[in-house]
Amino acid sequence: MAFVLLTLEMLARLLGLIRAYGGGARLVLREAPKVTLIPKSTIRVSVESSLVGALYDCAAKAGGSTSEEEYDSDGNLSLSITCETSVVDNLRERLTDATRGSVVFRSDNDDY
Repeated sequence: MAFVLLTLEMLARLLGLIRAYGGGARLVLREAPKVTLIPKSTIRVSVESSLVGALYDCAAKAGGSTSEEEYDSDGNLSLSITCETSVVDNLRERLTDATRGSVVFRSDNDDY
């Protein structure tokens, strides 16, 4: 009988702790700032120097940011464009149209 009483007492204490900490956890979660995560992808492209403006224009219209800009000895520009994953296909089409098919898509792409 003493074993059952001790177990019930421990259970009552445990339930009290669960109620106390559970309410605190709920309050913290309710008050915490919400963050929306949007999947992004990075594509690597190259264009000849005369098409650099079109490249930056397409990136901006897609809401993308550019990085890792590198010019080669012929003046061609290679860079990375990071944008929402949902607009990557549209960006590729825009780049192809704006450069009349001369854009080169590199294979070192990342999704995050």
